[in-house]
Amino acid sequence: MPIAETMIDAAAGNEIMSLLDGYSGYNQIYIAANDVSKTAFRCPGALGVYEWVMMPFLASLT
Repeated sequence: MPIAETMIDAAAGNEIMSLLDGYSGYNQIYIAANDVSKTAFRCPGALGVYEWVMMPFLASLT
């Protein structure tokens, strides 16, 4: 698989590798409107309160 080999060669020697895939719809799952307020979080200082409208990565109930 030449593409996989190219990616492995490009990543060799690096500590961090990141892949973003905006075409496959990752991080594109909408949260039900009545549940959006349950995702609220406050940022320090005067930045305010934010709510997720799409499922964040690694969201869990625990």
